Amino acid sequence: MIEIKIKTNFAAALKSLDAQYKKQIPFATSKAINEIAKTAQREVVSEMKAKFDRPTPFTLNSTFIKFSTKHNLTARIYIKDRELMKSKSLADSIGHQFGGGKRIRTRLEYWLQNAGYISSNEYVVAASGAKLDQYGNIGRGEIQRVLSQLRAGPDAASYRTGSARSKSKRAVAGYFWSRGGKLARGVWQRTAFAQGSSVKPVLIVVAAPTYQQRINMEAIGQRVVARDFQSEFAKQFAFAVRTAR
Repeated sequence: MIEIKIKTNFAAALKSLDAQYKKQIPFATSKAINEIAKTAQREVVSEMKAKFDRPTPFTLNSTFIKFSTKHNLTARIYIKDRELMKSKSLADSIGHQFGGGKRIRTRLEYWLQNAGYISSNEYVVAASGAKLDQYGNIGRGEIQRVLSQLRAGPDAASYRTGSARSKSKRAVAGYFWSRGGKLARGVWQRTAFAQGSSVKPVLIVVAAPTYQQRINMEAIGQRVVARDFQSEFAKQFAFAVRTAR
């Protein structure tokens, strides 16, 4: 989170102003803070583009500004959902990029753990045989096929029944789980052809990864305030005085 809070010496400023302009200082300060917040948000997005590997539009739109008012001269920039207490899905999925530490488990990992394939301290990463989208992520369709083949996921009860629906799903692709040894532990896919068959790795099990902080939102905010606030306040105050009634 970035918090932009400006402490202004109103007493000193008021001495040099006519009474009709005094009330414009909080208004101008709030406007300046909000413009600074917008600039800081844009710089956060620029760093995301530079430091993330093919970030999705969803990720690039993941920040939210809570603007200041003349009665509360503080603006904050959040990662959506988590700190606004609406949902954990978005902020938890990228929060480690801003604060370091371990990333939150994906739904795929949750279902693999729930089905007994991995432990609570294990994760999976895409391997060379995974079908990736333009952003480098495994497609939802392939994830669903993997879960179906392994009889895991939210539809696990159907997979266990041997129903026609279950058998049809499992016949789509030859995904299977390797316990390790000759084939690394994880999800593999077998492909049959006239002369035989081949296998390729799709998801490989890894120990819990620890991430370094890649984007320091607080440092970005401080940099933008130090660089731009004085000139932005001067512009907003001039506008406030010019339009004062």
